[in-house]
Formats: sequence, structure tokens, C-alpha cells
Amino acid sequence: MEMIKRVTDFNQYFDTIRQHENIVCYGAGSKGRQTVEILRERNIFPAAFVDGNEKRWGGDYAGLPVIGYEELTEKYEKYCILITCVYDNAKEIHDLLKKRGENNPVYYVCNPYKAENKFLSMEEIERYGEELQITYDAMEDDKSREILIHFLNWKGTGDMSGLVNYTEGNWLEFFGTELLPKFDDYVFVDVGAYTGDTIIRFLSFCGGKYKKIVAFEPDEANCLEAKRVIRAGRLENVELLPTGLWMCKEEKQFFAAGNGKVYESSNLYRDVANTISVRNEVAANVTARSIVVDTLDSQIKSLTGRAILKVDALASEVPILYGAERLIKECRPIIIMEYGTYSKYMAETIPYLRRLHSDYKFYLRQMWTFHNSRTILYVV
Repeated sequence: MEMIKRVTDFNQYFDTIRQHENIVCYGAGSKGRQTVEILRERNIFPAAFVDGNEKRWGGDYAGLPVIGYEELTEKYEKYCILITCVYDNAKEIHDLLKKRGENNPVYYVCNPYKAENKFLSMEEIERYGEELQITYDAMEDDKSREILIHFLNWKGTGDMSGLVNYTEGNWLEFFGTELLPKFDDYVFVDVGAYTGDTIIRFLSFCGGKYKKIVAFEPDEANCLEAKRVIRAGRLENVELLPTGLWMCKEEKQFFAAGNGKVYESSNLYRDVANTISVRNEVAANVTARSIVVDTLDSQIKSLTGRAILKVDALASEVPILYGAERLIKECRPIIIMEYGTYSKYMAETIPYLRRLHSDYKFYLRQMWTFHNSRTILYVV
């Protein structure tokens, strides 16, 4: 298949790393801990963490000693550095190493998932080959196809450097693209309303003219903040619901920071300490509670006219779309979502949506949202 031939051989990539001696991980944060776990499963055993915070030197993290860069260079003549943190921090580290004249091999290797500890495998690429080829062929332009290849390479190697070069957008974030037609009578369904920030950006996108906004946010601290935003803006025809959404109605564990200070990473999969991308687990004050999740089809009985459905729900995007099948069939909304956030559903997304509407057009864009470069799927 054309698409598979263009994907990096992930096995060969890690075989190359495995051949180096004195492998160390630069970045002793949450992502570093997660990445070390994955590397050990692949029979790659780092000798230490290197970290820029000298207060951590001499300590232990994830079963490895934490040292400074100077100690690394004094202890070993030959070594291999794996930068194990989110790309913005990784780029700073890489630039710093270049300034210091680092000649030993340096790789970007960071867990590319928030709700899983894994790298995509070649076996998965082959298993989902037909669906991934359908996804590749369904893309409307070359940019989308190139982003898809770089996206798969990132998920398989942990190296985001090729993908991040496609980053675009502005302060409108999800709405900072010409792919979205502008009208003044949209119904905006905001799944994962967070603190109301996306509602504000939607209002800027549509010039403050819309038909209705229906927003869902199950995180109590986030929902409270979103209410303040709506009240401060004196917004009309806005309905904010504290409901978690899924593919069916059931009881699930909901993990959240729960302190009104750390708003990110609430999810239905695992402890927030494992989804936050930086080292702030202590500040997070993680809570877990049972909630009854429901389907979008049950929550919204009918939807008429033009609609935009934005789904940003930390790896729950596709299950939520499964629970919105009737709504999507009846209304044919524009859909905005982060692509491939959970490996199990990655290959299913576009084949599923094509079955609902064969005339949907699919675009991938690498957008700057929430202080991060994210792969966004636009379905129009």
C-alpha cells in the first residue's frame, strides 16, 4: 500500500537507538517517566536521567539516577541522549546541546499519547493498513496527506520534529483556518468546553452572531470557570451542561485535578498525574469520582440548520462521535477534533464518518492550540 511504504520503519528506528552505549534520557518529568517505561518494554534500558534542575541532581526518578549535563560529559566519553519531554521543551534542550557543541547522537523520543504509555507499532500499521489507506486517500489535499504520514511517524517513534514544521494558526486556535465557512446562524456544540475559552474564540470567528451554543464540561472546576465566562460576556442562548459524554450511557471513573489551579487533562482513562505533560503532579491534587456518562444523541434530541461540532475530550473523541451517530446523520455538522488521540480508534475515525456522509471532506492541519502543536481533523 502506498501509505504504508511512506511510513518510517519504527523497528529499525529503535534498533538504531539500541545499538548505542550509555543511553540517557534528558528531561525527568512525567513524559520522561512514561517514556522510560515504554523503552524498557522494548529492551532499551537508559542508564540515567539528565535534568536541568540542579535541585534534583543526586536523586532518583523512575528507578534511575538524576544527574546534570556536566556530570554526564565527565562520566562518559560516548553516550546517546534521548530527549524525553514535550516538543517545545525538547527543542530548547536540543538547541542548548548544539550550543554546547554536543557531538554524541541525540534523538527526540517522547511518549506521544496522553491517555496511553506506548509507541505505535509496525504490527498496528499493518493490521490497520486498509483503514489507514482509506484515511490517506480520503484527504482532500497534499498537505493533509503529508501531515498524516508525519503524524504516524511521531506516534511510532516519539519524534515530533517533522510534524511540528506544519504548525499554523493564530489566537483563534481551532477556528484559525480558512477551511471553515463563515455564517451568522451556526449552532455551536462544544464538547469539552474547558473553561469557556473555545466559546470565546468561536464568538470571534463568527463575529458574535450565532443561533445557539450548547457546551458540555464534566470537570467541576472547569465548568465553574466556563460559567463565569458566559456570565461576564452576557451571552444569550448558551446552554452549559456538566455532563460527560461517551458512546453509551454508563457509569465511569472520571479523573480530574480538582483544585481550581490545574485545569488540564481531565479524562475518563487514567490518573491526571499520568496525563499532565509536565512535572506538576503534586500541585494537581488529583481526584477521581464516578460519573454517569451519556451520549450526544440522548442529550440533544434535534439539531437543525448549520452546526459546528467541536470535540476535544482527551482521547474520548471517537467514542463520543459513536454516541452522536443519529445527530451526525440528521444534521451533517462540521466536525472539529484532535485526530488519533487514542490508538485503538485512530484508524476507525474517517471510515466511520464516511459511512455517515459520503460527501464529507477531510482535512488535517497542525494547529497551535492550548500552547501546543496538535493534529486537528476538520470534517466539512
